[in-house]
Amino acid sequence: MKTKFRYGDTAYFRVYSSAPDTVQAVSTDGDIRDFGIFSDTVTDEIASFLTENTASMDKPVKSIKSYKWLGNSLGELSVNDPYSVKSAETPSASDGSIAISSISYLTSYRLFGLTLGKRELSEYPVVVYVSSINV
Repeated sequence: MKTKFRYGDTAYFRVYSSAPDTVQAVSTDGDIRDFGIFSDTVTDEIASFLTENTASMDKPVKSIKSYKWLGNSLGELSVNDPYSVKSAETPSASDGSIAISSISYLTSYRLFGLTLGKRELSEYPVVVYVSSINV
């Protein structure tokens, strides 16, 4: 991950959210530009089902594109809430029905860019604050 930029360069960053239309970003310096909302496919994220029939995902899940059980199967997978998926069957360690799945899913994010104008300092920190606004 790049952490230093030259003056005039734009640092692009994604903010993943289940409600990207409510996301805003402000900074201590520079100009932030909002490039809009985009979708992306997360491919082959591994989810474990050991004690519950739900598993957390790294990014918000809009829809499941595909999944593959890697060994034991717990049936069909569905979206449980914006950050987790649910298996049709509940795992049970006592009967050996724990499972993992490789899941590909559609997610959404808002893309921003931060550009700094020329300053007298060669380096200095800039803080970007991201929040959700009430709609």
